[in-house]
Amino acid sequence: SAKPLRRPPGWLPPAALPRHWSWVARQHRAFAELLSQRTPWGGSASAAAGAAAGTMPLPSPPPPNAPMTYLPGFWYHAAANATERLRRAAESVDVDEGNSGGDGKYVDGRYVGTFARGDGPITDAEYLGHVNSRLPSAPELVKTSIELLTKAHDHFKRTAPKDGSAGSARLFASIVARLARGYLLAGDFVSSKRLFDSVAPVYRREGWDDLLGGVLMGMKDCARHAKSNSEHLEICLEIAALGGTSASDAVAAMAAAQAAMEDANGTEVTIGMGTTPRSGHSSGGDDHPLARAVHCVAGFGASHAVPGEPIELTVAVRSCLPATLPVKSVTAVFGDGLYDWTSEDAVSELPARTWRVFVVKVTPAWGHPVNVVALVLTLANGVRFRLELGDGNRESPRRGWLAPDERLPAAVNSGCNLGVHSLNLRAAPLKMSLSVNIDGPALLGEVTAMPLAVVSTGDGLDDAELVLTVKEGDKASSTRENGGIRGVEASAPGPDVVLLRAPDSQSAMQPRESIAVGNVSAGGTWRGKVYVLWRRLGPPATLAAELRGVRSGLPAESGVEANAALETVAELSARAPFTATHRVLSAYRTFALVLDEPASAGTVEHASDGDVTASTVSVAAAGSILAVDSVRATKGFKGDEGAIVRNEPNGGVELGEGDEFLQLWPHWAGGDAKDALNVTWRRRGGFGPVQSVLPASRSRVPGGKVPLTVTLECPPRLHAGAPFQMEVRCRNDTSTPQALTVRVVDCAGFVYSGARSADVTVDPDGGQTHVPFTLTAVDSGETLLPDLEITAKGFGAQLRLPRESRELYVVAGERQQAATAVV
Repeated sequence: SAKPLRRPPGWLPPAALPRHWSWVARQHRAFAELLSQRTPWGGSASAAAGAAAGTMPLPSPPPPNAPMTYLPGFWYHAAANATERLRRAAESVDVDEGNSGGDGKYVDGRYVGTFARGDGPITDAEYLGHVNSRLPSAPELVKTSIELLTKAHDHFKRTAPKDGSAGSARLFASIVARLARGYLLAGDFVSSKRLFDSVAPVYRREGWDDLLGGVLMGMKDCARHAKSNSEHLEICLEIAALGGTSASDAVAAMAAAQAAMEDANGTEVTIGMGTTPRSGHSSGGDDHPLARAVHCVAGFGASHAVPGEPIELTVAVRSCLPATLPVKSVTAVFGDGLYDWTSEDAVSELPARTWRVFVVKVTPAWGHPVNVVALVLTLANGVRFRLELGDGNRESPRRGWLAPDERLPAAVNSGCNLGVHSLNLRAAPLKMSLSVNIDGPALLGEVTAMPLAVVSTGDGLDDAELVLTVKEGDKASSTRENGGIRGVEASAPGPDVVLLRAPDSQSAMQPRESIAVGNVSAGGTWRGKVYVLWRRLGPPATLAAELRGVRSGLPAESGVEANAALETVAELSARAPFTATHRVLSAYRTFALVLDEPASAGTVEHASDGDVTASTVSVAAAGSILAVDSVRATKGFKGDEGAIVRNEPNGGVELGEGDEFLQLWPHWAGGDAKDALNVTWRRRGGFGPVQSVLPASRSRVPGGKVPLTVTLECPPRLHAGAPFQMEVRCRNDTSTPQALTVRVVDCAGFVYSGARSADVTVDPDGGQTHVPFTLTAVDSGETLLPDLEITAKGFGAQLRLPRESRELYVVAGERQQAATAVV
C-alpha cells in the first residue's frame, strides 16, 4: 500500500517517526533514480549510455499529458519532502532516550535490523533510542534535502510541461523557495538571498501573499545576518504592508517596521511607482517591492507649457501601512534642480489608508526642461521615502488597479492629467493671434475686402510671411437653386473663388503664393488686406491661412525649434445680390386656349411681337445697400442683341434687403429661356460697378395663331355704387363654329343685373362674339373682377382667367365721398 508513504500509521510512537520518514525518503529516492535510469526522459548517464549501446530508447520527452508521477523530478521532490519531515521528527525526539548505555553495549542481532545486548534482548525504547542516535545530523539532512531539491528542479526544468500556467509557476517557485530555506539553515546566506530574491517577484506578481510572507521572513533573516539596515527596513515595511492574516499580525509587523526605522535613522528608501497591481489582480509588470506600502500619483494640468507661465503639479500620497507616519517635510525632485520644491507644511502626517493631496506650482523657463522624477517624504524619525514617478509620458496605469478603498480624491480626478510628469516646452504655442475677416457678406461678381491681422501677445516673429490656400466645397450643388444668377465672369476659366492682391480682377494670386509680413515685434501688430472674387455661386469654400516665421529673441540653449507657424481657418461663402421672377404679358387682358401645350386650367399667355416680359427683381444682399445704375435687356447670354430698359442717373437708386422693383422689357416672339436682364449695380462703400446676369427662366411661350382667344374688357375707372359693363370678347380662329359657355364663378364684392351665364356660338375664321355683364362694385379700394370660366365644348377644355388680369382699383362714389366729408 502507498498510504504509509504519505502518512505514518497512527499507532506508530513519536520516537519511531524519524525511522519511518527515513525509510520513506529512501523509497522515493530509489524509485526516482530507477525512473531516471530506465526512461528515455530520465536524463541520467546510464540512460544515455544505454541509448548509445542500443539497449534503451533514444532520449525523448515524456508522453503528452503524462501525469507528474511519470517524471523523476516528482519523486526527487517527494524524497526531499520526506527528508524535511525526517529532520523535523529527529529534532522533536530525544536521541539519548532509552540509550543511556551508549552504542558500545549494543550489537547486531541475529536478524537484519535487530540489535541485542550481551546480557539479553533490549527494550523497544532502547531500540528506538539506538536507531535514532545513528541518524544523520541536522546539517547533513539539510545538505541531503538541498541535493534532492536541486535534482527535482533540474528534472522538472527539463521534462515538466512549459505551459506558463500558474500551477507550473507555483511549482518552480515552491522548489526554489525550499532551496532558499535549505541554504538558510545551512548557513549559506548568499545563496539563500539569491534564491529568495528570484522567487519573491513571482509571488508578488501572482498575488500569492501567504507564500510571499514566508519568503519575506527568510529574506529578513538574510538581511539581518548581512547587517544591511536599509534592506532590512524595506523588508520589514513590505511585511507590514502585507498586513498578515489577522490584526495582531499587522500590529506585530508594523512594530518590527518601526523598530527597523529607528535603527535605520537617516536611511533613504527608494520606492518605484510602477505598474504591478495589488493582490488578487492577474496582470502587471515588475515593480518595486514597496509599491504597495506607499502609493503616489502625480500629474501636471497639461502636457504642454509656455515658458514664463506658471502651471500646477498635483500630487497625491497614500500610506498603506497600518499605523500613522509623521512627516517632517516633503520634496518634489525634478530632473533640473531649478524647479526642486520643498515644504514642511504641505503634509504633516500620513494616516493609515488615507490620501493626502497637495499642489506644486512650477514656472517653466527656456533652456530648463521640466520633468518631475520623484517625491521625497522625510519622516520625523529621519527615514526618507523616495517615491520614483517614472518617465510619465502617458496617463498612469495605476489608476485602473487601485482598490475601492483607494479611490482617488476628486481634486486629483478633475485637476490634473495623472501620469503626465514632464512638460513639452519645444511645442510651446506661438504667442500670437491670426484673424481673417470678411467685410460684409460676399456677393456674386463683386470684389470683397478681406482684412488680415497678426497680433503679438508676447512673442516676436522675424521674416514672417502669410500663405493663403482656398479649398472649394463640393461642386455637386447647383447654382439653379439661386435662380441661375451669375456674374459676367462666370464663363472665365479657373476656380469659382479667386484671391486678389488688389480690388481689380487682374491681380489674382497664384496657389500657395505668400504675402510678406516682415518682422512683428513682441506686443506689435501687423494688418493687411486681400480681396475675394466669387465668379460662380457654389457651396462654401474653406480658407486656410498659415503664418510662418522665425521666433525672435529665442535663447540659443532653449532647445526649441526656431521656426514657428500659426494656422487659422475661415469659411468663405457668397450669395446672389438679387432674386428675380419673370412672366410674359401679352395684349392687355388677352389670353389664349392652347391644346397641344396646356397650362394650368388650359390657360397660357399668347406671345406676339408686341408682348413684354415683366421681371420682379428683389435685393437679396443681407444687410447691404445696393445702388442700381442701369438694367439692360439682352437676347441670349452673349448680350449681342438687346436694349437699355432702365438708366438711373445721379448714382442710381439705392435699395435695401427685401426691396424690389418691377422691370418691363421686350419679349421676342419665339424666345426661349436664354433671354436675360443685365443689372449694373454697386454696393455702398464698394469698389466699383458690378454686373449681374438674371436669366429669364420661364416656359417656352408659343407664337402664331391659337384656336381660341379671350379678351376681358372693363372700363379703366370704376366708382363704387355706379353700374358698369364688363364684356368678354371671344375670337375663333378655327375653320368651324365653336360653341362656348361663359359663366361667372365667383362674384364677391359686386352686385349683378341680369344673367351670370351665357351660351354663345362663335363664327369660324376670325369670328368674334361679345358677352356683356352688368354689375356694380359695392366697396372702394383694391379688388378683383369676378372669376370667369369659359368652356369650349368642341375642344373639351376650359379657360380660367388668371388673377392678375382681374386686379383693379375701385374709386369711392359720390355718396361715399360725402359721408367721409361729414365724418
